[in-house]
Amino acid sequence: MRFLKGIFLFGITIALCPPATAVTKCVKLYPSNTQCTNVSGNNTLDWSATCTNGGSSIKITGVAGCSSQYGGTTGETRATISSSNNVNYNKYCWCKMTSPAVSQWVYFYFYMGPSATSCAERCASDCSEALKSNTNFINAMFNNLSD
Repeated sequence: MRFLKGIFLFGITIALCPPATAVTKCVKLYPSNTQCTNVSGNNTLDWSATCTNGGSSIKITGVAGCSSQYGGTTGETRATISSSNNVNYNKYCWCKMTSPAVSQWVYFYFYMGPSATSCAERCASDCSEALKSNTNFINAMFNNLSD
């Protein structure tokens, strides 16, 4: 009887204490009054910026990708982007924040010319530079964030 009572109490404890499956992260990123400086990202896939919002300074990092997928206008977003086996078609610059939160891919620009070399050389730098003044880009980057 004592054994059954112990199993019963153990079962109730398990039922009333579900496992923790999510963590909430609070980061002050308001597109309308965020100022970003100290941007970097030349000839690399990684980019970064230091952004100030309401007196708090936050380091933002991300990745850049040159894709064959046209984005339309600056600030369009996608969950995933694709690339072509033909490197010359990968001329569309997409940017993604990876810390302190994860954004969707945000379209920035396309690079003209016979090859995608310009995109590979400039995309990461342009992602961080766009955080300084491009309103459409900033709004898209800071909306719909995940962990």
